[in-house]
Amino acid sequence: MLIDPKGKIHPGNAEPGSLKADVSNNVEVVQVSRPRAGSWRVSVVGSNVPHDPQDYALVILGHTS
Repeated sequence: MLIDPKGKIHPGNAEPGSLKADVSNNVEVVQVSRPRAGSWRVSVVGSNVPHDPQDYALVILGHTS
């Protein structure tokens, strides 16, 4: 999930306006059309991890600094 500078949560693969987590896909997408300026946080949570630690990859597209 992605958390914007004001604390709004943007969950992966969610329907617009929904905060329901998608626990059935191993690829998640969070798209923000007009991102706010400031510090954003990313939280990666596994729903079914039989052996830890679990490797993962993170890709960010867009203007970042």
